[in-house]
Amino acid sequence: MTRTSVTLALGMGLVLVAAGCGGGGGNNTPDMATPAPAKSWADVQGDMMTKGCLLMACHGKGTTASTLIIDTTAGMEMANYNLAKSKDINTASPDQSLLLAKPLNTVMHTGGMQFLSTADPIYQRWLGWIKNGAPF
Repeated sequence: MTRTSVTLALGMGLVLVAAGCGGGGGNNTPDMATPAPAKSWADVQGDMMTKGCLLMACHGKGTTASTLIIDTTAGMEMANYNLAKSKDINTASPDQSLLLAKPLNTVMHTGGMQFLSTADPIYQRWLGWIKNGAPF
């Protein structure tokens, strides 16, 4: 099931049970352009939204499948950032951050592999952001 069909299914009020983030139907193929580092948590959260990671079955509000729960309600950005920064972001060793290791599946990730390699453009964006101190 693709993210488009998930959106359609949810929009039509159908019940959806997801096996994990991405569901195998997402585009995990990195393109060749390396984007500039994310400038803020808002950029990272936006990338997570684009990749489908913020669905309720993954990291969305109401999930029980993850310890990193992102509430997309307006005004919750700082709380989301503080949660991620407390356990998923390692500015001393950026490449060891769970925010990067889990989508690579080098650390168990219920949602499976979201980055095929460290060359993935979103991986590189997030790595650059963390190397720059992971500013809010």
